[in-house]
Amino acid sequence: MLNVCATSSSEDLTSRANLKDELGLTDNADDAMLDRLITRASGWAVDQLGYYPFRQAYSETVAAYGRRHLMLSRVPIRHVARVYAGTDTGTATEIKSTEYRRADDEAGLLSRDNGWAWSARSVESLTDIPVPGMETATYLVDYEAGWTLGTTSTVGGTTSTWRTLPQAVEQAVLLKARSWYLRRKGDPSVKSQSIGDLSVTYREEGGQMDDEAEALLGPYRRLR
Repeated sequence: MLNVCATSSSEDLTSRANLKDELGLTDNADDAMLDRLITRASGWAVDQLGYYPFRQAYSETVAAYGRRHLMLSRVPIRHVARVYAGTDTGTATEIKSTEYRRADDEAGLLSRDNGWAWSARSVESLTDIPVPGMETATYLVDYEAGWTLGTTSTVGGTTSTWRTLPQAVEQAVLLKARSWYLRRKGDPSVKSQSIGDLSVTYREEGGQMDDEAEALLGPYRRLR
């Protein structure tokens, strides 16, 4: 189970200023449209990534598999406040921070030399035999995960202005928003169009930008 304890103050993965720079716009005529496109493109990127990427605070119950690593569902990990052996903070045992470490923030892995006890149900025999696929969430982790763009962002009462968002992710959002913007001005998949004496030629960049945007997000996608 995953509970959000503090939400992100922003859900945009780029800024209007950056999109205007990408489009070469200097006036304010389309500002409202650009804001909508940024929100849409950011939502598209979230769907492509397969997880919520904005920095937030979480409390998550996690199953263990008898290995050294415990996997959290939100990445990248930014801070781990507490880890409990048990799901009730009133009765659970808090695991000391010296007993585990953040092994891979991007993958959401916490490592423990003693391992994380396999939480599967057991079959009664001469010895208890854990049944694969019957794991229960027996660890509780309070942590923060996600990216910040570099604009002012507040999580759990703490305000930050530093950037952790990968440049490639922002560029993907810019390309997607740019593609949608150009489509509103004319179909970029059409090379040329003639009406009487009027002839208009478009660049074939819409589809190419969409493909490039998806490719940029590829290394950051997460399959579970």
